[in-house]
Amino acid sequence: MTHSNNKFCVPCRCWVSSTSWEDHCKKHLELLKEERGNFCGFGRRLGLTIAPALCPFCLGSNKPPSVRYKQSVIRSEYRYHMLRHDKDNLFGKKPELGVVLEFYEPQSCPHPLCSHSISSPEEYRTHFRESHGICFRNA
Repeated sequence: MTHSNNKFCVPCRCWVSSTSWEDHCKKHLELLKEERGNFCGFGRRLGLTIAPALCPFCLGSNKPPSVRYKQSVIRSEYRYHMLRHDKDNLFGKKPELGVVLEFYEPQSCPHPLCSHSISSPEEYRTHFRESHGICFRNA
């Protein structure tokens, strides 16, 4: 059996046909509270990824289930993906400028199961680390 048109679901540890992938991701989203809660970071054991990282911004979007439940297994790609969401200076640094901006407008956490209000870039970093298991070194 070839897996070229199939997708691998890390939490389920199985291959899913590309035609069923959208429904499969939708089921994970429906069970998000039971399966992951607010945790979005990597789950690792003995150097192996046993739980992929999820993006709280994508989870909270109105995009298709396969985009919302995109499983990241490579730390550098996940970090880059998260920084692309930084258009509102959520992490306190504009990548193209490399500077911390002084003005910040409070906003809600993007994770669909979280209603925390965040009022500073430092609070975003702390909230993402403590509530969602997302930590960016040197960010």
